[in-house]
Amino acid sequence: MSRVRRQSVGDDRGFVACSVGPAIYAIGIEHVQEIVLPARLSPLPEAPDGLIGAVDHRGEVVPILDLGLRLGFGRTTHQKRKWILVRIGGRLLGVVVAQVFEVFRVEQQALRPAPAVGQNAVRTSTQVVAFDSELAYVLDTESLAQLAELRLEPARV
Repeated sequence: MSRVRRQSVGDDRGFVACSVGPAIYAIGIEHVQEIVLPARLSPLPEAPDGLIGAVDHRGEVVPILDLGLRLGFGRTTHQKRKWILVRIGGRLLGVVVAQVFEVFRVEQQALRPAPAVGQNAVRTSTQVVAFDSELAYVLDTESLAQLAELRLEPARV
């Protein structure tokens, strides 16, 4: 397990670079709570496509979204796969990725609009950034919540 430090330097932003299927993605470090190794899942009845189960993580029930499966790349089975625990609207969502590469920083002006292609009602990314001579698609947490069909109202006990 690894903790992620949140700090801001001027007008730059920090991202966690990861892979999902053949694509590189970046998640804003301000949304990342933790990066963990996959654990045993409990079934999640009536879950939308891509939600592969839930886990109890430090006393919080966390749904786990296999982003590769949800985006049509197939189930993420890479031997280095990780779960990135993302805080969205007060709730945690575990996002399965094939690999986590590194935390990197870029200046705000380095973010560029992502190509607007396809008919998808939910776009996972509206921005891209250069990472290791490739484009990394910046994952939008609102889109992640929609992909997971995550209800953001307070949980009832």
